[in-house]
Amino acid sequence: MDTQALLLSGAAILTMDDRDRWYEDGAILVKDGRIEAIGSAREIEHRLPVDCERIELPDRWILPGFVNSHVHTSQQLARGLADDVDLLTGSGLMRVT
Repeated sequence: MDTQALLLSGAAILTMDDRDRWYEDGAILVKDGRIEAIGSAREIEHRLPVDCERIELPDRWILPGFVNSHVHTSQQLARGLADDVDLLTGSGLMRVT
């Protein structure tokens, strides 16, 4: 199996881990679609596979993804229903203009 590797480097990285680490000149090594290492570009450089694709991100930030985890499972059943309906129409509320 061929290993696919990607290095994102040169960006400021905010990890939001339990130690609140951040790197001004950071790098993220991704192998086979999974993050293998996060650290300073200098720390990660020695771990690179020979055929690693590189993307330089100077003057950029890499942040963790933000997820809305407070959605009740039952609400998912109605997701997308009545999105085209004005919530004030027929609700007994008056529209203020």
